[in-house]
Amino acid sequence: MTNVKTKIFPNRNFPLRRPSLQKEDAQISIDRWFSSNPARFEDLRVQNLQAPKSSGVANETWLVETIRRTPINKIEAPGPRLVFRLAADDFLYPRSDLRLHYDLYDCLGSISDLPVPEMLAFEEDPSFLGCRFFVMTHVEGFAAPDRPNFNYDGWLADYSVGDREAVWREAVSVMSRLHAVDVSRLTPLKLDEFSSRGGVRDCLDYWIAYADWCGAAGINLISLATDWLEENLPLTIEQRAGISWGDARLQNLLFDGTRCSAILDWDMVSLAGAEADFAWWTVADHKYTASRGLPRLEGIGSPAETIALWESMSGRELKNFDWHLVFAAFRQALISQRLVALSGTNAAATQIPHEPSIGLQWLSCLLDIRVEFTVTLPFVGLDK
Repeated sequence: MTNVKTKIFPNRNFPLRRPSLQKEDAQISIDRWFSSNPARFEDLRVQNLQAPKSSGVANETWLVETIRRTPINKIEAPGPRLVFRLAADDFLYPRSDLRLHYDLYDCLGSISDLPVPEMLAFEEDPSFLGCRFFVMTHVEGFAAPDRPNFNYDGWLADYSVGDREAVWREAVSVMSRLHAVDVSRLTPLKLDEFSSRGGVRDCLDYWIAYADWCGAAGINLISLATDWLEENLPLTIEQRAGISWGDARLQNLLFDGTRCSAILDWDMVSLAGAEADFAWWTVADHKYTASRGLPRLEGIGSPAETIALWESMSGRELKNFDWHLVFAAFRQALISQRLVALSGTNAAATQIPHEPSIGLQWLSCLLDIRVEFTVTLPFVGLDK
């Protein structure tokens, strides 16, 4: 057992993304953009707009209700509901490129039956909203909430056990279909600027560089984990290449009833395969349930049950999952470190962390490294 000193994060604020524009300014700017696009949007204007109630960290989003002005008598009629997604270069992720999100949604919509929003326009000109942005159709549905976590409150907690199980099974079905996509047809992931994200080796390289970028490389526990991941990297022949959604969580799926209406958020997309997704799913699940000694919602399967269901749907087994669990904890620890660095910035609203991240705590457990903080979120196995 190795004994290391690890920086214990102070009791500081974790950020949520704060809108870069006031609501009134955003409405004026979007109306101006509508007028500048006569082929498709000139007759539209904003009737109402709002940020999502459960706003995330990586990107800024506006939900826009529109009205349509008829060309002859100017009578106003209901227009489409739209979503404006704004760029967030180097906020939470280095080398973040909104264009990848747009192209990936568009590609998946054309080559698969996955539920993705229709892409309508990509705007390169930052003069409208202060940055690049894209526009997509609004999709009906609800995401499982983060705050409070869906295991404690919200629409999913109000569902019957049978409906919760249907939601869980639908989520796993969507992931099995995503992981079955032929990676040779995922042309957005073959762009030169994203080639370093291809495969497990290159995905690891990205996150090692992330550790330097976010200032975590000097933390002893991160350094030891980096060495372990390098030394135990799965051989390419043992690791099936495939798309990894990245931020694979129930909260990043929209549901209309028990049907998944959209899969969202591609900030962490790579070609590291399904294994990376289910390791991340496990961390996200246990953060609010098993690692805290709390039950998950009845009807939602454990990580072991989720993996077994996916394997039965996909017809193959996950490989090298122990390595991917460490990799998922490593990534979570790095993102948490970046969130600490962002705390208190003008771009952030806040909530207060009161313990070291689950990523750091799991690294100490999975790698059997003694640390100076108290482990309050232990790894307790996949079947919990």
